[in-house]
Amino acid sequence: MSTFESTSNRNYPLPHKDNLLQQDVQRLRTALVNVDSDVHASIEFNDELQQQLSQLKRRVRLNQLLGDDKDLSF
Repeated sequence: MSTFESTSNRNYPLPHKDNLLQQDVQRLRTALVNVDSDVHASIEFNDELQQQLSQLKRRVRLNQLLGDDKDLSF
């Protein structure tokens, strides 16, 4: 019987010293796939935020040039 442990924040599966390598290889593969997915999602989210920030900056600059103090919300 294998021992199951996981990370405290994202519950990625961890290997355990009492497990056979055969049991832990799949855990490590699963953890790496999940980490890859989370990093990709984080990068996409960051890119979207950067686009929104760039749009807001352009609107602020344009409003400054036009002397317009309208609401800048999306």
